[in-house]
Amino acid sequence: MREPAPDPPDFSYAWAVDWAEVTEGFARARRLGQQERASFLAGLAPDVRREIEDLLAHHEAPGAAEFDSPFAGVAAATLSDEPPELEGFRIVGPRGEGSMGSVFEAEQMHPRRRVAVKVLRLPTAEARRRFEREAQLLARLDHPDIARIHAQAVARTSHGPCPCLVMELVEGTTLTEHAERLGERARVELLVRVCDAVAHAHERGVIHRDLKPGNILVTPSGSPKVLDFGLARPLEGASVHTRAGHVLGTLAYMSPEQALGAPDAVDTRSDVYALGVIAYETLSGRLPLVLDGLSLPAATQAIVESEPPPLTGRGDLPLIVAKALRKEKDRRYSNAAALADDLRRYLRDEPVQARPPTTSYQIRKFVRRHRALVGGVAATVAALAVGLVLALR
Repeated sequence: MREPAPDPPDFSYAWAVDWAEVTEGFARARRLGQQERASFLAGLAPDVRREIEDLLAHHEAPGAAEFDSPFAGVAAATLSDEPPELEGFRIVGPRGEGSMGSVFEAEQMHPRRRVAVKVLRLPTAEARRRFEREAQLLARLDHPDIARIHAQAVARTSHGPCPCLVMELVEGTTLTEHAERLGERARVELLVRVCDAVAHAHERGVIHRDLKPGNILVTPSGSPKVLDFGLARPLEGASVHTRAGHVLGTLAYMSPEQALGAPDAVDTRSDVYALGVIAYETLSGRLPLVLDGLSLPAATQAIVESEPPPLTGRGDLPLIVAKALRKEKDRRYSNAAALADDLRRYLRDEPVQARPPTTSYQIRKFVRRHRALVGGVAATVAALAVGLVLALR
């Protein structure tokens, strides 16, 4: 029986603090004079007042930039070795680095569970906006193979308060490391699940933009988990937050349009290209293009112009991967769901969309899928032929 879907994450609070009240109170306090502000703050709950006072202190510091939301005004800085503090949680230790944040393992007190806490480490306004957007976009997603977000909060560090995300803690190895112990069919089945997870994001209007094996962990039970939506963006109005000429992501997995820094050209097909690179690497053990040691212009040129060596000896599989890796995005699969569908057709030995549907190809696929039926028909025809010959003697 399928388990009921978990409740969607609630971003109206930061666990012990009502974040909606902090947001509203901060906006109101900014409009008040000193005497009125002091009276207003005195009437608030101590934890809410403390958060608002921290935000006001940062906002009114000399040289502080104007911002639209209180989260964007929280100080962020490169974290020291000293772990952050988060009310209601016990920080266990560091777990690694994400695209914009330092990740810590923590134990949540209520409910009792282990979680990951991702703390913003970059001090720029753009990084803060991306961090907020990651939380907003993750709130749209609810898929078993995508790491879930539980809440957004504010951690206390030696540098002051920093925004953080409380997320599902994922134990496992990277996709390519896990695939080393699998056969080809199991690797393809795993890739299908990854594509399904990315397809869910596409259906909810989210482009990942930084898909790579390091952002896809496989749990001990064999389930993939897509992580780190720090560079993700919505499909609608996507180019607003990315300036032309700025390259975001990991070069080896970037589509040509993404490597060229063309934000208006990046869409679901850019994620398809990254999935094609991941599939190529997962199946062959090597990247399609060798970019090590190249300058950024030379690497970009290779991504835009160089064709990778084709995969060999795997039936239709090389054609599927090649279609995902087309330089022209109009020739790729339209989204991750279309790529997943073709991989499933390959596993079922059905005709794939990556190969032109010639009559001889369709017949070969039919014969391979229905060997027993075809064999039986052939035997029947042969028997009838023999009987006819004997009858004519």
